[in-house]
Amino acid sequence: MHISRPRVVMLCGSRPPEPCGVGDYADRLARALNELGEYECVLAPDPTKNGLSSEARFSIFNASKLAGQLIDKAPDVIHIQYPTVGYGKTLGVPSLPGALRKLGYAKPIVSTIHEYSHAHFLRKMAIGPLVRESDRIITPSHQERDALKKGFNKLKKEPPTVIPVGPVLPDGFRLESMPDDISRNPAYYGFINKSKGFEVVLDALKLLKEKGDDITLKVIGHFDPENDKLHARLKNRIEELSIEGMLNFTGHLPLNDVFHHLARARFLIFPFPDGFSYRRSSLISALPLGRPILTTFPKEAEGMEDISGSMQLVKRGDAESLAEGMHTLQRNDFMLESLGSGSLKLAGMLSFENAARKHGELYMELLLKKL
Repeated sequence: MHISRPRVVMLCGSRPPEPCGVGDYADRLARALNELGEYECVLAPDPTKNGLSSEARFSIFNASKLAGQLIDKAPDVIHIQYPTVGYGKTLGVPSLPGALRKLGYAKPIVSTIHEYSHAHFLRKMAIGPLVRESDRIITPSHQERDALKKGFNKLKKEPPTVIPVGPVLPDGFRLESMPDDISRNPAYYGFINKSKGFEVVLDALKLLKEKGDDITLKVIGHFDPENDKLHARLKNRIEELSIEGMLNFTGHLPLNDVFHHLARARFLIFPFPDGFSYRRSSLISALPLGRPILTTFPKEAEGMEDISGSMQLVKRGDAESLAEGMHTLQRNDFMLESLGSGSLKLAGMLSFENAARKHGELYMELLLKKL
């Protein structure tokens, strides 16, 4: 039986230009679904907050009202993106599928859980209702899929569907329009928090300084030592190591400016302490630039076959290994060229068009089951 252009209402607590990788991802996925012409995708909730703070809007006490607002949009499928910066620490979104069912919504509910393996144990407990009441769970990587399977018996019988994130690019992005005057220095791109491994970068820079390497790392991302306790500690650490001159912080930038900086970098470093995975949207988004990438070995081999030859991999959480990788890439033009080609090849496999088609197939499968 054919279902004509299903309407997908996609819940996401953050939207561009708010700094949130999941918000960027949801915005681009919604556009890709609409561009296919086979689905209609609407993002929710509406941007206006009607005087409510994010905590109030997504609180467990507002879940029933939020569920009603989603139903009012006449969805064939409701797709929840979780977590986002906008949800904060609220519990309303995990309880949303239950609230939808209580209001009589009987059509498919899909939830993408972007991050579970490294979440606080209370957060892991809190998403139980989201997992139990959703018709299908999606994860961006095998690592997150396997962590969820260990945490929930339901998912051992019906494992989450793995759909990697696609590159989030500036509107109208064309590689040929990017700067071609390559810098002699590398760049770091992304949030500066405990999950990104920035502390190891500082120790690696100290080792490179002791070797006599002349490197200045451009750091593209929000850095606010005045108002962020972690950033303040990092600033103190930078001063202790006497490496102030080896770092150039840009602060938060519009996406188009970010890509101009990335395109000029000699190579890009992503020193994830838990290893590379396909949920890492900052790295995935940089691939279409064709710049060489230095990152850390993934914890799991499954699903990682495609990265062979596409990235320079170093040990996780190891400053010496990171410093050696940076030292090598700074001096090896042949390796840089080879890794740049590998980035472009991997980018071609991770387009949002492919992700949208996989989502669409999943929506149709669930809709047919509900008939």
